[in-house]
Amino acid sequence: MVIDQAKTYIATIETNRGPIVIELADDEGPLAVNSFVCLARAGYYDFTLFHRVMNGFMIQGGDPTGTGTGGPGYQFEDELPSDEAPYARGTLAMANAGPNTNGSQFFIVHQDQPAQFPANYAIFGRVTEGLEVLDALVTVPVIDQRGELSDPIPTVGIQSITIEEDGQPMGNLEGGDSAATLASPTAGSTPAVDQAATSAAALTQEPEPVAEGDDDGANVLWIAGSLGIVGLAVLAFGLYRRSHVAGSMD
Repeated sequence: MVIDQAKTYIATIETNRGPIVIELADDEGPLAVNSFVCLARAGYYDFTLFHRVMNGFMIQGGDPTGTGTGGPGYQFEDELPSDEAPYARGTLAMANAGPNTNGSQFFIVHQDQPAQFPANYAIFGRVTEGLEVLDALVTVPVIDQRGELSDPIPTVGIQSITIEEDGQPMGNLEGGDSAATLASPTAGSTPAVDQAATSAAALTQEPEPVAEGDDDGANVLWIAGSLGIVGLAVLAFGLYRRSHVAGSMD
């Protein structure tokens, strides 16, 4: 693991509506925190979208493809909560596509969820500052996707995520270091909720390749051997996002 469970980790998510500060809960979800910290430091989440927004429920992000089907190329086991009604306002939790399918996608709970909401999603942090930003994000207009009103118009998303360890900024991960640390978990889509019944059925998350027509794709092939597949995916998605997504979040 990259994280030290004796230390405190704070994530600042810079969105195009303002910053959200989250204290990461490595005592509750060490695998989730470790993965999130590694991905954030590698720039994996930079210029990604909140592709699913539901007022009163949550915002979902962490998919570099912006489709709800993308992931980092690995999965890790569940770290499920034991508390009753654990999904309170401001809770940061992993999205998944079933047991032990955690990847990169996550959601932030907008309003307290009822006790009957399934405790199927690993909790790994809580918002300490920026709930008003969360409120602003969930109030954007949405249109239909997959039979639910959750596709935000206009675009909302993440510009960057920075990590502090015991109050000190952690540096970025680059090159081979990013590949090694991203692969460190041993083993993302969020709950799709019927709002009336608050029942959950997960969406499928599968890694999506970079399109063949991407001009930037050929420029990263020569480093495949040194970075490994995960590091290559991070870099390729980063190049894609900067050329295709960043402008839409201005």
